[in-house]
Amino acid sequence: MFSRIVVPLDGSKPAEQVFPYVGKLAEGFGSEVFLISICEPGEESLVPSCELYIHEEAQKIASLVGPGSRVSAHTFFGSPAEEIVSFAREKAVDLIAMASYGRRGVFSGVLGTTANKLLHMIRVPLLLVKGGEVSANLKPLSRILVPLDGSDTSSITLDYVLALARVFEIEVYLLQVIEKTHHVHTIGGIDYVPFTESDIARRKEKAAAYLEEVARRFSETRARVIFEARVGDVAREMLGAAGDKSCDLIALASHLHSGLEAWFYGSVSYRVLNTSSQSVLFLPSRRGE
Repeated sequence: MFSRIVVPLDGSKPAEQVFPYVGKLAEGFGSEVFLISICEPGEESLVPSCELYIHEEAQKIASLVGPGSRVSAHTFFGSPAEEIVSFAREKAVDLIAMASYGRRGVFSGVLGTTANKLLHMIRVPLLLVKGGEVSANLKPLSRILVPLDGSDTSSITLDYVLALARVFEIEVYLLQVIEKTHHVHTIGGIDYVPFTESDIARRKEKAAAYLEEVARRFSETRARVIFEARVGDVAREMLGAAGDKSCDLIALASHLHSGLEAWFYGSVSYRVLNTSSQSVLFLPSRRGE
């Protein structure tokens, strides 16, 4: 499931904060790692420097995962997002791992050009690592927040988190958020109708039973599992829970059923990707393939 990983780098120190995550995944899953550097139009003179840089970084990754690791370096010329997607398809990779910002600024307050394009173009998981400079004390993949809503789409995240839990000793925090209102279609559009307190209590009880059932799926893994049903705004409660539980990663499906039929890029997923201080494992919908 994490057997082939692409790691785009841009020559900046912040971009290297992805290394601890990639190193841990590669060591645990025996992954093949492809480091890629992309020179954009107008940067022709930088190609030799890019090639030297990416080969040096490949040696760093190889030292993290130990002898016998498969790490290769590649340099391309063109549009970063398009080259990343093209290479990922060519190599049939199952994860793209990159820092949330770097020399060109993958995130710049709102989703930056490269990350935004990738989110809409890729059909494989994208790991966006956030934070400051690389720290020797960083313990990646130690506690993972898994937001669920009972839909098939949100359950996609479970397959990936279960795979991690079978390999690593991690803590998994399962969360379902109960909204205080529901959407109804009207002649003029869509209105929000509040649930009664008894409705919310019943929905919260049902959510707790569902999460308890999901937690049992981790019984034969190395994970410690906790779960909780919260009431409120979905994105706000997710971000609050991630902070309260000191999660270092949020496993997020591209849309989860809630209110209307889905959480779209412009709502919950987009808000979490933009404002979370935690790294995000983004799992895109495969609809339409």
